[in-house]
Amino acid sequence: MGAEKKNTKPHIAVVGAGVIGLETSLQLLTLGHPVTIVAAHFPGSTSIDYASPSAGAHWRTQSDDLFIRHCDAITYLSWLSLFSPSPSSTHAEITAALSTPAALAVTAETGLALHPAVGYTELEGEDLSDVWWRDLVLDFRVLRNDELPTGCKSGVSYTTFAIDPNQYLRYLLAKCESLGTTIIRRKISSLGEVYSLPGLEGVAAVVNSTGMGAREIAGDRTVYPIKGQTVLVKGECKSIVFRQTKEGWQDAVILRPGVGTILGVSKDKGDWTEGEDKATTEWILQRSAKLAPELMKDGAFEIMRVNVGRRPAREGGIRVEIERMGDMVVLHHYGHGGVG
Repeated sequence: MGAEKKNTKPHIAVVGAGVIGLETSLQLLTLGHPVTIVAAHFPGSTSIDYASPSAGAHWRTQSDDLFIRHCDAITYLSWLSLFSPSPSSTHAEITAALSTPAALAVTAETGLALHPAVGYTELEGEDLSDVWWRDLVLDFRVLRNDELPTGCKSGVSYTTFAIDPNQYLRYLLAKCESLGTTIIRRKISSLGEVYSLPGLEGVAAVVNSTGMGAREIAGDRTVYPIKGQTVLVKGECKSIVFRQTKEGWQDAVILRPGVGTILGVSKDKGDWTEGEDKATTEWILQRSAKLAPELMKDGAFEIMRVNVGRRPAREGGIRVEIERMGDMVVLHHYGHGGVG
């Protein structure tokens, strides 16, 4: 019997186990790299310092940056492939298969579900009919004027992905573990500390996916929080809804598959407070009543909980950069804000 072939690809340490850290780890493992994930928080944590579980979450591209758009397109198509009956399936065949046991099993495993969505804007001069992703998503259609809510100037409907972030994080971690990743549950104070951990003395590179933690661990004072507050209610919304208002507020109704529906959403830059703002909760409920009346019972939503999180943003946008820090090779991958 021949000797087992030794893995000669460089060993990589990934710091951070939010969606960015886990997705990065999974990609590296798929390419054959040994990967060790180092993090204080893993799926199941409820710490406000662990942002990913507080996400809505859904697929909705929001950037003018061509690189981010490219990543958004890859994400949509990659998730779509999970629901495809075959690699050559057409959009119509995928849509027809969404209620099959196979598709429902994918949702149960991953937390992903394809769901109808609508987007509205109240802004003059903002035409949603010519967005760059119209030919990417399923079922894209420009809404007629008589389909628009009062006050809205433009709107579109399409099919997108709703996400239960907690299940999706568990799915990513399970995939990483199935490919042999090593986990070290530890809070570190510097990237150099990684090299002192057991088994990481000779690691080839460190990926810094620490989100808000990069402010201290990497000394990047341009990292800042965008506090977000949402309300999880019982029931599943008919459609994911986004409405951009003239005042700058963005109404949101987002299915959380198998759990309920998220209503929101606030975006308070630089706000480090951790607690619920009662006035924001009432504002969200008041505005959501017109967007998702099907979720109301006896004139009120059935509230499951209020979520408060910190989107890990960065002045200048996402940082994807290789840096040599003495003898260390560090790949920075953080600053995604609410678009991770």
